[in-house]
Amino acid sequence: MLKLPNSGSSGGDCGTSKIVDDKVSCQLRLLPPQLVTAAEQHSPIKSEALAAPPSAIQSAPSYATCKVCGDKASGYHYGVVSCEGCKGFFRRSIQKQIQYRCLRDGACQVARINRNRCQHCRFRKCLAAGMSKDSVRYGRASSSTAVTAAAAAAAAAAVAVAVPVASSASTPTAVASIGASAVAAPATTASSSATSPSPTTPSGGSASASTSSAMEKLDCSFWGDGQMQQQLDQLAATVHQAFGSASGYSHCRAGGLMVGQARHVTLVPEGRGLRPDALDEHRLCMHQSLAHLLLPCIEQTVDFAKRVPGFAKFTQDDQLTLIKSAFFELWLLQVSPHQIAAVDQGHLQGIVSKILFPSGQLVNQQELDFVWSPPLVAKIAELMQILSSLQLTECQLALLCSVVLTRPDRAGLSNPDDVSANHSRLLAALHQQLDISKASTPAESSLKQQQQLTAGLQTAIRQASSIGLSMQHCIQWYRDNWHRTYLPPLYAEIFDIRKNSEHTT
Repeated sequence: MLKLPNSGSSGGDCGTSKIVDDKVSCQLRLLPPQLVTAAEQHSPIKSEALAAPPSAIQSAPSYATCKVCGDKASGYHYGVVSCEGCKGFFRRSIQKQIQYRCLRDGACQVARINRNRCQHCRFRKCLAAGMSKDSVRYGRASSSTAVTAAAAAAAAAAVAVAVPVASSASTPTAVASIGASAVAAPATTASSSATSPSPTTPSGGSASASTSSAMEKLDCSFWGDGQMQQQLDQLAATVHQAFGSASGYSHCRAGGLMVGQARHVTLVPEGRGLRPDALDEHRLCMHQSLAHLLLPCIEQTVDFAKRVPGFAKFTQDDQLTLIKSAFFELWLLQVSPHQIAAVDQGHLQGIVSKILFPSGQLVNQQELDFVWSPPLVAKIAELMQILSSLQLTECQLALLCSVVLTRPDRAGLSNPDDVSANHSRLLAALHQQLDISKASTPAESSLKQQQQLTAGLQTAIRQASSIGLSMQHCIQWYRDNWHRTYLPPLYAEIFDIRKNSEHTT
């Protein structure tokens, strides 16, 4: 069973992550130059000096909540992040085939404090959240089967009711051919080992090439004002709504959260000094803190994927492959529009000085350099510059995320043709939205802007794919040192890091 721990919990060598209360502050200690040299000599991840930012305000603890009642979730049960109470309630309901009745015409509110008052509304909310008797339920797994069970449980989390979209039969021939041309032969997935499972690595070169080629060939002009155009508009609206409901960054924008109002946090555990002989341990601790910050982003990505039209029709294995392969790229695409105000304008090439998380927390670039690597963070800065220059609308960004999510050339897909057909429809909807955004400009100017925007999107997709590959190489060091840290199971599953059963609670 995939258990989602309290992000404030910790174990093993790293101690407590200490991302705790807004009132608790912690001073990031200086990393002397000689320690940087020691880190570069003893770790495969090269890092620059870890600068000392101002006192950081610690954030409030965040943990996964039950999608049914809002209580603290214990894991993925029947395909949904839920608590032990709702898991047991749903199991009893389907096993005994109980027929419930509501005395208030099905209008009861279901929350943790009153979830037992109306079983009819609670069961209906379980179904609305995506619980299904067809999803496999896993109990506590032994260490030898933990990886296999976690993979299947995470796959079940991506199952949801598909939103109806235009059938492939109604897709114009030109669009259908794009789906076929975009499919690259998926690379053979590396076999997993008992100690450190190999990652599902996206195929960088063919990935960007296939999507870019599809965008170049796509021409929506012959559709006119017919039914296909309406279907693409409806598809775009559905994806936009899914993005707005699932993305934490969309909520930040709606709430008017500005970077200047965000809280600075540090990945450095409180009370832990830096010693030349313990830099690897320090890096593991900071990575553990970062994993807890990224955990809500992973859950939001799964939620968004479930809402993308046609995604739930893929096999569960393909759903899992797509989510795991695309998560980091999707996160970067979402965070980029919010980095404009976070860029140090005086810094050469506009290197990102801090990263904003959807909870309103800011992490400094120097800490990310230390946890990941300076070259990777520099690539991320380049992607953010590209996306900020495109000035995409939220609808266009949502469609771009859906296109990256459904790339048909991800390694390990069992049915790439099905993924490709859906990918083509989403790509066509994106292209149409780009046309709409330039409709008010003169024809010659509109064509030029369209070409520039399309070229910019192709560059962004290639850059995101390259970053995804670099991240896989960077994360390998943490896979090799899985036994020295404790990571949230969902984060470990996404990045194929073996879970340390000694610290699992």
